[in-house]
Amino acid sequence: MVFPAQRLYSHPILFFSLVDFVHLVVVFFYMSLFFPLRSALLVEVYLIFQTTEGQRKGRGLLNCI
Repeated sequence: MVFPAQRLYSHPILFFSLVDFVHLVVVFFYMSLFFPLRSALLVEVYLIFQTTEGQRKGRGLLNCI
């Protein structure tokens, strides 16, 4: 039996984007309450880089910039 989360995780890009979108919105909202917008963005980027998939994505993102 395959659970929905496992099926979702078999598509890493989809899983990463869904989880990270929620994570980004929540953390960014709370961080922006305590810090200026720029600091919240930097902290969020740092947190995303802590995940394995985030490190792979982040390198591609940095190359795009």
